[in-house]
Amino acid sequence: NRRQRQMCIRDRGEAVRIMTGAPIPGGADSVIRVEDTDGEEEAGQVRIVSDRDIGRHVRAAGQDMRAGTLLLPAGRTITPGVTGVLAAAGRSSVSVHRRPRVAILSTGDELRTAEAYEDVRRGHGVPESNGPMLASMVRSIGAEPLSLGIAPDDPAALAASLEAGSDADVLVTIGGASMGEADLVKRVLDEMGFELDFWRVRMRPGSPISFGWLVRDGGRQAVFGLPGNPSSAFVTFELFVRPHVLRLAGHAAVRRRTVPCIAGERFDTPAELTYFQRVHVSAEEQGLMARLTGPQLSGLVRGLAHADGLAVVGPERPSVEPGDAV
Repeated sequence: NRRQRQMCIRDRGEAVRIMTGAPIPGGADSVIRVEDTDGEEEAGQVRIVSDRDIGRHVRAAGQDMRAGTLLLPAGRTITPGVTGVLAAAGRSSVSVHRRPRVAILSTGDELRTAEAYEDVRRGHGVPESNGPMLASMVRSIGAEPLSLGIAPDDPAALAASLEAGSDADVLVTIGGASMGEADLVKRVLDEMGFELDFWRVRMRPGSPISFGWLVRDGGRQAVFGLPGNPSSAFVTFELFVRPHVLRLAGHAAVRRRTVPCIAGERFDTPAELTYFQRVHVSAEEQGLMARLTGPQLSGLVRGLAHADGLAVVGPERPSVEPGDAV
């Protein structure tokens, strides 16, 4: 209380009663727990029965932060811990970057949402898993997904769907990833003034990824063309789209942490490509052990739910044997 803050210990052997968390009276250098005293049996006198707290339980001013110290550099993600630092520094608000908006467009007459899943059962369509999956990936990094639905294999309908995402910071198309002249997505994008930067990457899964720009009223819009196979869409979003969106959001760290692991089984990587194998990682006696989540075909989706990471295998390695480092 106010009276305690004004008190000051002037001579050796003096004491002041305070509560936990109270300001330390001037001149004090130790806080003795009440259970180590006689509880002031005689009013105005206290007897200390243990010296275990000499010099303890005093938190010095400036121990955590000092005036002029940079607490948080630009680009830091506002985690719960960062929020605690801001509150401790007396900041009720802080300048942040706007959440990027990511428009997601799946393409193809064959796609069926959950509402039309009976078509999938009858063999008249394939599940539309990519759109919901990528929207979830966008949300997981603090950005806002804008679902453009499914565009049929019709130029006019496809163009209308692409225009519906013109206000987004990033446009992601899924399927029809070929950038050949006969490809419908490429043809419609070209008619809209698409500027292609690259197409195809020496990787698996996800080789036929494309990237370029559309000129919009507010400037240029980044356009990623992802393959339609679920594992390919997942991996290419993880490696290309995610870092781009995080950078737009102002993050300084945009790449996943990499850790050395031991292969718990054989990985076949025969082509001269960089492979990104979906793996489950477990802490074992030998270290972190990476095992495949199952078959690595790009059209499969189940293994993604069990993956803790992607094992990166370079083009110079035709296989990874059990016990090898990855």
